[in-house]
Amino acid sequence: MNAGPAVSVVIPTYNRRALLVEAVGTVRSQTQDDFELVIVDDGSTDGTAEALQSLIAGDPRARVIRQSNHGTAMARNRGVAEARAPWVAFLDSDDLWESEYLASQLCALADDPEADLVVGDVAYVNQGRKADSLFADPDFRAPISLDAMCLGGWALPSAIVVRTEIARAIGFTNTYRIIEDTEFLLRCHVDGHRCILNPARLVQWRRPEGEGAPAKTSEAFEIEVEMLELMEAYRHLAPDPEAVARRLYAAHRSVAKSLSRSGQFREARPHLRACMRARPARLGPRLLYLRGLFSIHRS
Repeated sequence: MNAGPAVSVVIPTYNRRALLVEAVGTVRSQTQDDFELVIVDDGSTDGTAEALQSLIAGDPRARVIRQSNHGTAMARNRGVAEARAPWVAFLDSDDLWESEYLASQLCALADDPEADLVVGDVAYVNQGRKADSLFADPDFRAPISLDAMCLGGWALPSAIVVRTEIARAIGFTNTYRIIEDTEFLLRCHVDGHRCILNPARLVQWRRPEGEGAPAKTSEAFEIEVEMLELMEAYRHLAPDPEAVARRLYAAHRSVAKSLSRSGQFREARPHLRACMRARPARLGPRLLYLRGLFSIHRS
């Protein structure tokens, strides 16, 4: 009797045909071969559909779902809704897995039956970061508790395996354009689900060639703003409110400085006011606020 796949692999994709072909190849080469592969083509217009048709032809484990463009969050949700296995593994179409990835993640979960999701380490490729992997990065905060999430914990979706029933119940939201996966992890902890770490470095997080520094800078700022919004939304649930207050102060100050450097003084003012309310004795935000008022008046 066929018990079904051990894990469902969900790949959302939009106009990344060449990268997707490589990503799918790393799934099909897994040593843990009792998986199903669900690719959700979120309205691609670059020939993705044709490439997938020949790529997965004859592989009964793989299927493609096509839908109009609704964004990554909704594409992930569609893949989870279609999943038939008790566990779901996410893979972004620009990332790669080593051949032992699924086996290692499922082994970590089997060793801890109380775990609801596992997060693995990630090798940086073309990232220009301080370390060569996620867990080795001095700025990384492991997403293993609600406290950690409220203080900026996160993980890469391509390194997460979670119980399918939990992924369905929580789902991903389009409220955040970039950090919808971080918000998903935070709500996992709000609901009391247990997250464990797997130190194995079996994921390659790639920044595709040609994405230059200006694009990285813009994306980093968008992530910073969305993380600030997320922390503000969930600060009331934080086990350590004072620690979150310090983190929020730093985030508001950083966003205000970024906006001021680009001449967006009006947009910086709410963040500076938040800083002044939180730390009335600090002179830096007040001076920056006055500089912004002077600049706006001169313009």
